[in-house]
Amino acid sequence: MFLRLVDGSPAITVARLAGFFPSHRETLYRGSPRAPESGRGLFDANSRLRPRAPQDDYALFRLYNTTTPVSVRQLSGMTLDQWTASRERAPGRLRELVFDVEADLIGSVRTSAPRLAAAAFAVELHPDYIALTPDIVDYAIRQLPRSIEVICVVPEYAPHLSRALEDRGFEAQTQLVVLVKSMARRVAERVPARTIPTP
Repeated sequence: MFLRLVDGSPAITVARLAGFFPSHRETLYRGSPRAPESGRGLFDANSRLRPRAPQDDYALFRLYNTTTPVSVRQLSGMTLDQWTASRERAPGRLRELVFDVEADLIGSVRTSAPRLAAAAFAVELHPDYIALTPDIVDYAIRQLPRSIEVICVVPEYAPHLSRALEDRGFEAQTQLVVLVKSMARRVAERVPARTIPTP
């Protein structure tokens, strides 16, 4: 179970007493930017990005393991099933695209455009390819042309994304704290398992 609270909120103390543990900090960026009509030249997003497919789940999980510090993964999900359950469900029309390099999935971009709220996007890139961040951010913005406001929540371990957003007129508005509470419970009673004797 996850909570995202404003840093310094009294609710954080209440959450800690209820069994939540701080995982990491995030920054909410908001802006009304306009991206260039075409990419910067490093990456042709229009031809390289493709829609996410169900068979991409394991590769996206591997990307998550590469881009997320182990201290965060220990609290938010260390297995594929835990990671799948922990992914946020964005409101509105959701679009998720991924791209590969030599059969390895190394990046993803998600955009959502709710009818009555600010549009949002999220970017994840393999550390070896963070130079592509500006191109991916420009692409995400171009997918939301009718949105007056666009937001992006950036974890503290992705400073390259913060820089790209600030270069495009986004402003850091709110510092957030993510808290996690495990819902797993130990089995109260041991149950012996049957085994098949080997000959």
